[in-house]
Amino acid sequence: MRIIDGYVCAARFDGTVTQVILFGPNTVSGGIQNIVTNNISVYTNKKAARDGIKQLKQRKEFAQVKIAKLHMDIAEKIEEFELEQIKNSKSLAVIMINDSFPVIERYLYGPMVEGKPGDYPLPGALLMHTEFKTFDSLERAIYLAKEINRQPQCAIQIAHFELKILEE
Repeated sequence: MRIIDGYVCAARFDGTVTQVILFGPNTVSGGIQNIVTNNISVYTNKKAARDGIKQLKQRKEFAQVKIAKLHMDIAEKIEEFELEQIKNSKSLAVIMINDSFPVIERYLYGPMVEGKPGDYPLPGALLMHTEFKTFDSLERAIYLAKEINRQPQCAIQIAHFELKILEE
């Protein structure tokens, strides 16, 4: 079980699809990096996250940037003893691990939401496209995890997911 508990920068991008992209520290070269490509690394304190906010505000493509508290309990292996620890969670996300590029990507998925884009043919949607709507049952999360493993043949993890937007 991997525990993530810290702060991220939540940057809203209003393009063809409105999405909120989460940024954490770039653990290799400093600065900021999308959590999809930084191994879901987070800032340990608000001051460091505020520095990330300053960097993001210099970019003009984001409509709004705020600090958020992120907590995840990740069952790194879909084995009974790890799933047992998150089975009663009413806020679950599936992590699709795409390791076919030089940089490993970890995409966070939840259920499809009416009026929001899905990720056809997968029976789910990226959390950043659905205002971070999560699964309310382990069975539904496992179904999507199995489909991600079967269709794009990516590794998967399931996590208890909590995100609370705090401040600008």
